[in-house]
Amino acid sequence: MKKQSHQRFSLDVAGPGSGKTTSLIGSVKAYERTDDLRDVVVITYTNFARDRIEDGLFDLGVSNDEVFIGTIHSFLIRYVISPFAHKYEEEYPPDLKYAEVETSNIKDYVAKAIYLSKLMKKGVVPYGKVESFAKKLLMNKEVAKAVAGKLQAIFVDEYQDATTTHHAIFEILMKAGLDRFYCVGDSEQYIYGFTYQGRSRPLFEKIPMNVLIREKAFDKNYLETNWRSGAKIVNFLNHYVESERRQKPDPERQDEGSVTFIQSGDLGMALRLATESKGSDETMMVLAYTSSTLELEEFSAIPMGVRDSTTKYRTITGIITEYVCNFLRRSKQSIQDAEGLDEMGFRSKVVKLADAIESKDDFDVQAAQALIGKLFPVTSASNDATLFSSLDEYLYVVHAVKSRDTDDRQIVKMTIHKAKGLEADVVLVIASNNTELSKWINTDLSSRARDTNDTCRIGFVAFSRTRRDLYIVCKEDINEINMEALIKLGADKCLTRN
Repeated sequence: MKKQSHQRFSLDVAGPGSGKTTSLIGSVKAYERTDDLRDVVVITYTNFARDRIEDGLFDLGVSNDEVFIGTIHSFLIRYVISPFAHKYEEEYPPDLKYAEVETSNIKDYVAKAIYLSKLMKKGVVPYGKVESFAKKLLMNKEVAKAVAGKLQAIFVDEYQDATTTHHAIFEILMKAGLDRFYCVGDSEQYIYGFTYQGRSRPLFEKIPMNVLIREKAFDKNYLETNWRSGAKIVNFLNHYVESERRQKPDPERQDEGSVTFIQSGDLGMALRLATESKGSDETMMVLAYTSSTLELEEFSAIPMGVRDSTTKYRTITGIITEYVCNFLRRSKQSIQDAEGLDEMGFRSKVVKLADAIESKDDFDVQAAQALIGKLFPVTSASNDATLFSSLDEYLYVVHAVKSRDTDDRQIVKMTIHKAKGLEADVVLVIASNNTELSKWINTDLSSRARDTNDTCRIGFVAFSRTRRDLYIVCKEDINEINMEALIKLGADKCLTRN
């Protein structure tokens, strides 16, 4: 069981499958608020993670009214730029707008900087400038003190993805009097060095996650159990980390899982082996570093997995809440007020609607409207206009609810970067060549630390997506050196060519 830290600043070092997000959710829930006038903030690096945290906190009875949950950009815009940009930088108009700005056609660095500066003075802040602009504002001690005073606590998920700019911003707020700062992450899953976009990338030992591990002012807690993977996969992954960060498998788990490499470059055979090991109700991912590998003929029939843009990864309750509000033509808050419902009461009714849509094959748009009338009788009765709900909108809701299980049983292919944070029962990982594979299975800590291009850690992230069976293959026959290295790591070899 995770111990709760009582220090102002704390860090959970959490390897793959140890429950980073669960740990953060538990820390937020356990945090005792002492001032309702100051905000508690949870920062994530993807909308997908935000939805998971929002759902997890809601299940524990923590509503959006109590905690701000958002990406680093939304946090900086809401708490730093919007309230302080015009006040302390008078050349900027009070109503700023934020937009994606294409500057790839401007090759000269100085010309690009001048162009962006003029845009900002016109009131358009490019998303790419949000972080540096917020940091500039926070360099003013009055701004830093005001922001820190507005916040009671900051919780940050996936801190290995924090850039040096993010870290500098958090340091400023901590020094300005922030009461509580908590973060969780795993530096071995740091594969976003490309986000520095032309700026000098830090050495691995100097990424923010590793800086905090050495920071004496931070209370450190190591989450040692990998709840995701079988023992063989956990032991395979333990070769990549220092002794104090090695994990233990779930002691209650019966199956050990497997790690197998296919010596030949027969991708079709590798796919068949992996597919045959997948149960009918299980998940499988095919992973590669580049999308070009996934576009090969052997994988043409497998759909490309996506995240953040499909109903599978949107919050089901959020989709149905939007449908109910559109149907009743009322805001969620006005419906709650009319029905006398708190957040949990409203959610329970939304879940009943979702269950009815999912469990009844003959449940159509009229049945949905009738059930909404029963679930929210006061609002329905007081609505003097004809209730409205289009068939297309209802069918969208049906697809979202019905696909939340069936979509999970698909075999999907994804780039390794896209798969970060996801998991599957069976994972097939494809290296482009022996050079790439040799970097992925390199467990020498010093050489891995010198890799500023994240190549070594790409393999670790891919391998650690696996719940039970991991298959490793290369587009060319695996050479003797790599084969010996894989066997030393505990992988079994498959020599079959047909």
